[in-house]
Amino acid sequence: MPTTPRRAVFTRLPAALAAAALAVILPSQPAAAQPTLAITFRGTTPLTGTPNDQNGQAVTPTGLSGISWAGPTDPTRWAAVMDNSNKILFLAVNLSPNGTVTSVSFTSALSLSETRDFEGIALPTPSRGTVYLAEEDTPALHEFRLSDGLRLRTFPAPAVFSSRVPNFGFESLSLRADAGALWTANEEALTADGPRSTPTAGTIIRLLQYAPLAGPPDTFIPIRQFAYLTNPIPGPTFAQARSGVSDMIALPNGRLLVLERSLAFDFTNPFQSRIYEVRLYTPSGQPATDVSQPPYASGLSGQTYTLAQKILLWQGNVTNMEGLALGPRLASGNFSLLGIVDNGDGLSQNTLVAFELAGPVCPGDIDGNHTVGASDLSALLSAFGTAAGQAGFSPAADLDGNGAVGAADLSTLLSNFALTCP
Repeated sequence: MPTTPRRAVFTRLPAALAAAALAVILPSQPAAAQPTLAITFRGTTPLTGTPNDQNGQAVTPTGLSGISWAGPTDPTRWAAVMDNSNKILFLAVNLSPNGTVTSVSFTSALSLSETRDFEGIALPTPSRGTVYLAEEDTPALHEFRLSDGLRLRTFPAPAVFSSRVPNFGFESLSLRADAGALWTANEEALTADGPRSTPTAGTIIRLLQYAPLAGPPDTFIPIRQFAYLTNPIPGPTFAQARSGVSDMIALPNGRLLVLERSLAFDFTNPFQSRIYEVRLYTPSGQPATDVSQPPYASGLSGQTYTLAQKILLWQGNVTNMEGLALGPRLASGNFSLLGIVDNGDGLSQNTLVAFELAGPVCPGDIDGNHTVGASDLSALLSAFGTAAGQAGFSPAADLDGNGAVGAADLSTLLSNFALTCP
């Protein structure tokens, strides 16, 4: 019997209000404000200490390659995964109203039943009692039990990912807040898709979405892929030089952030990090190609396709930042982001990197005030019927990210009316 991805169910607005909303579309309305995401750097904090695992064994933190927040039920709890190991470390992190780290400590560790090159991590709701990990070598996604570290299930990758370059497989992982999607990506191009990055050209990677299937045991299947071009290597190359995707964030509203990390032969500034907002269409409104479908499913070399659009939000040098995760809403009303630095290169130290994220993040929240209400409805109706590249188009009102504001976006907003972000 075929299975289909499950969908979140929300309390709907009364039919009368929905009908009234459609009647409000007035050509004479002024264009809605167009809020954009903004990221502010809030400093770095060294990570020290040696936690014990479930067997009472001390674990030395090293190779911290991914980070994830435990969620609003335990707002100070975070988890980090160590690459080329079987270790997950748990941290207690306290944040100031603007997202600066005020204190951090390792609280415990978990030894998993298997050692692999784990690079990305995502914590689902605590009631599930598990953790998702992205593993670079196979590559694949795995789910482990938090109580004893036993692997429960594996979510295989599409066949094309078997052409990954060694050490450039799945480096990233993010779970959307409503558990509606897992996202991952290869770090640099698959051999079937093109060459690795150089000082004159970036590399093509695949943003890969998994959707959940209903019914026990809950599992995820790959559904969509989009081609994304990284920046070139910002300097001379050497054996370990690179410019690829090291992590992703699936925001609650379904939009994506991508962390690019580059390394060049530069004694003063070898590492560079960039955080981008990603839109699955071009500035002119052309949809990005879903490259999970033929003829792209077996490789992109020699093919013609449309890339996802990326918009730079922040760039800087914080050495080898490999992980990035969305954290709790701050007292300022914005959201926290935490990055984590891998110390495995001889230049970097175990470090947390703090950011503050401002702008619309919640589903239906167009004006960025973290509540879905009348002002969001007015903004959407003002942009209704427009597409990217046209006057009046609002990226924030394009809730499904398809490059146009239409009935699906209105349905999403009405489904979430009166929602307040946690």
